[in-house]
Amino acid sequence: MEADYKYQVAHRFGHAAPAYNRWASIQQDCAKILVSILKYQLEIPTGKVLEIGCGTGFITQKLIEQFPDRSLEITDISPEMLEFCQHNVLIANQHRSLSFRQLDGEMINTPSTYAAIVGGFVIQWFEQSLESLQRLVAALKPGGVLLVSFPTDRSFPEWKHVCQQTRIPFTANPLPNPDYLREQLTNDLVKCTWYEKEFCMVYENAIEFFKSFKLIGASLNRYNQTLSTGQMRQLIHHWNSSSPNGIRVHYSIAFLTVLNQG
Repeated sequence: MEADYKYQVAHRFGHAAPAYNRWASIQQDCAKILVSILKYQLEIPTGKVLEIGCGTGFITQKLIEQFPDRSLEITDISPEMLEFCQHNVLIANQHRSLSFRQLDGEMINTPSTYAAIVGGFVIQWFEQSLESLQRLVAALKPGGVLLVSFPTDRSFPEWKHVCQQTRIPFTANPLPNPDYLREQLTNDLVKCTWYEKEFCMVYENAIEFFKSFKLIGASLNRYNQTLSTGQMRQLIHHWNSSSPNGIRVHYSIAFLTVLNQG
């Protein structure tokens, strides 16, 4: 089941690659924040930098610009996304090792290898987010940093509210809780901090909101929970009727920093 789920994740994002940049505005904004944290707030040891879930290259381009003298390993589970990223980032006049390879970031198992690991909007797709983050921390050199962004379980309050009002199931995928992850990751050798930023997106109607997931390849429900046609029509009608001037949806995004002090 896990292999099938991961194949579907890779397939849907790969299919959406050509249109991704147009619709993934929050992901693009969060990429800027993530790399600014890496640039201005963190010190990392010498060594290689790994990006997991590169997508179309929002973070990749900034890593290339920020680390002209480091080896960069750029990865994604989707071969189509990886190819799109490789062909669209600007790497002229860069004198360093830069590699692209297909990789499921959840399956990494290379102890004490990387000075930094960076991933934007990827760990919410992990089957086991905590265990996978622990493996990523183990892949860091002493003093190395893991830096990830992800939507938290406090996202989509408006969607949840409409579902409660209509008694229709809320079918969004479960999202990570940053408080829990920080608590579980922190120990004598690991320091973990995070902060949360809220984004508000405005959509013309509920159909446009739900369509936005499909346009970026994020429409897969992990547990195959789907609404009937009647339920979806009822949900959309109620949401549109209660918000005639467009709907607002809040996304709560966590920026998690994990330092390997071992």
